Amino acid sequence: MEKLEAPFSQPIAHALNQSQVGVGKGMVIHPFTCVNRGDGQHGEEGGDTGVLIATLQGWVCPHCDYTQHWAHPVMASSTPPGLPDWLQKHRDDQVPEILINRLKAYRMLQARRPGAAGVGEMIDALEARRQQIDQSA
Repeated sequence: MEKLEAPFSQPIAHALNQSQVGVGKGMVIHPFTCVNRGDGQHGEEGGDTGVLIATLQGWVCPHCDYTQHWAHPVMASSTPPGLPDWLQKHRDDQVPEILINRLKAYRMLQARRPGAAGVGEMIDALEARRQQIDQSA
């Protein structure tokens, strides 16, 4: 299976982060999560415990020092052709609310843990997605 290897470009990192938290343009898949997520120290900011964040250097965990350096290409791609219109419409209707909730959660994490790995990058990716949605409205 083909893999995207770090370093990631900024557009790829943004797409990966948007996919990670369910607000991307592609299909929704289970996010990459930290191997240490069961230690009771990992949050659920991304909608699951220990969601990894894509940076230019690769994946990082904002709660510990875990890193990963590859991604599946589908995680950075747009909506696959053939997705039924009704399903895409339903998903598109949910994305703005999910996006607002994820932004709030990552901003709270940033306030609680200034300098936590990748949090600024995740917020930037979510803001970029919000701009895309606002421009298409």
